[in-house]
Amino acid sequence: MARFFYKAKNKNGDVVANSINASNISDAAIKLEKEGLVVLEIKEELSNAQIKSSNYSKNISKETMFTLKEKIEFFNSFYYMFKSGLSVYQIFESVMNASNNKKIKGLCSVVIKKIEKGYSLEEAFSGYGNVLGAVYCKLIVAGESSGKLEQVLSKTIDNLKREENFKSKMISALTYPTMILSLAVAVFFFFKFFILKVFASFGNGICPATIMTWFIFAVVKIVLIFAFIAGVICYIYFNKKVLRKVIDIVVKIPMVQSIMRAYSFANFFSVLSLAYDSGVPLPQSVELASDVISVKSMKTKISLAVKRIYNGCELTTAFGVSQLFSSFAMSQVSAGEKAGELEKMFAVVSLDYEKQIDLAINVLSEAVKIVSMLFVGLIVLYVAVTGYKSYYAGLFGAFGL
Repeated sequence: MARFFYKAKNKNGDVVANSINASNISDAAIKLEKEGLVVLEIKEELSNAQIKSSNYSKNISKETMFTLKEKIEFFNSFYYMFKSGLSVYQIFESVMNASNNKKIKGLCSVVIKKIEKGYSLEEAFSGYGNVLGAVYCKLIVAGESSGKLEQVLSKTIDNLKREENFKSKMISALTYPTMILSLAVAVFFFFKFFILKVFASFGNGICPATIMTWFIFAVVKIVLIFAFIAGVICYIYFNKKVLRKVIDIVVKIPMVQSIMRAYSFANFFSVLSLAYDSGVPLPQSVELASDVISVKSMKTKISLAVKRIYNGCELTTAFGVSQLFSSFAMSQVSAGEKAGELEKMFAVVSLDYEKQIDLAINVLSEAVKIVSMLFVGLIVLYVAVTGYKSYYAGLFGAFGL
């Protein structure tokens, strides 16, 4: 039942304005005519939720993407609202009202408006899959269709938290070596741009103002160098095409490759387990899970495996031909296929790859520390040798030797 605002003339010819409840605008007009009113204007009144939805939908576009933290916030809110027994429409409305994040409000507003128009949940997400992530949008739809939405939401939150934990470990492992390297590079350039000049001019009667000028120019040059490096990193990070090319190059490094493979396959099997357990047919589950893999070479091989599965090939054979997965993963998939418990085996394989991630990160961390210390040692050696030569050259020149 909706509420309609109207203006109409009564039997006395006076214009009156009021509201009326009706199922649609046609029924509202018929009710008013039965009351002897001549309708001049009639329109549906927007509820507070509809007004908010209209406003918030302007804050999001199809190119917007949620960060990992925003995805966790959204799914946490969605999960607890669902457990409260609310309908899907009410959940999105409640999440929109409860969240302070404009992107979350925007996505909810878009879905609300589409559901109000009679769209299914899958149609409501149409065009906005990249906002939340196409994989997660499809999982919500699959969970609702199969009646396992609560389970899907719970496992999705766990999956996102594991991903966040992995990123935290990577950042933690690389922060200290990166700081040491950055400091060493800064010292190297400071020595080159300032100290060497001072040593070379030793004994020539340099005034303090000149030394201060050299010092300022050295600091400015160092800041510009680091700003340029930061700019290049930001450009690569925000340019998807360039980022993919860089990733394809970096993953060829053996140690990095082992981490990326383990990370990609841990996510792949986790989503595969979740999708298959939600009632998504096996070929579509594998296809859906392949969306979480960003490395082009891996994605291509899995796409070929998907085609083989669609053509009737067994999962174990399709995965085996791709030669992507470890022998342990293949043995678990084979056992799961024979026993009819694939979703459980997918989860076991995912956990095994997570253990490989932890091991690989520890090895990478130690390797980076060793490399950074060697690099610092070389810089110290360069500074000592060059400084020694420059200092004594200036000293001998000052005494005419």
